[in-house]
Amino acid sequence: MNIIPPRSNVSRSITSDDYRDVIRAAADMLELCNTRHGLYPSGYAVAHAQVSERPFRFFVTNNGDIVMNPIIIRKTKTPVKRIEGCLSYPDNKPIEVMRSNKCEVEYEVLNPITRIATKQVENMSGLQAQIFQHEIDHMDGHCIYDA
Repeated sequence: MNIIPPRSNVSRSITSDDYRDVIRAAADMLELCNTRHGLYPSGYAVAHAQVSERPFRFFVTNNGDIVMNPIIIRKTKTPVKRIEGCLSYPDNKPIEVMRSNKCEVEYEVLNPITRIATKQVENMSGLQAQIFQHEIDHMDGHCIYDA
């Protein structure tokens, strides 16, 4: 599995019928997340949209969490400048991106052993909020380097 150039494809939501495929892809995505890509020694997360032309709506964090069907419920109205890079563009230097510093996100975490997804609603800030917004952008067909 390799990281592919971003596409404007919007990821489709995951159902329990998709869990086997998600778990299979997640293992490879975790490895990609923890591998050097160009300027980046590793990444915080990899969205399925970065590795598939027919993406599911999930991403894998560098500690192995499988985050499915995330949606931002609420976020701060005034964004702040954040510096971000993207593994989809391994040779591009990080750039300034406007992000909400705080957001409330609803998502599911899939346990690959039990194949049970746990729904969560979490208030996030700082780096965690930035990571979730970045990966949700990928799932919505957007990238930080889009003009």
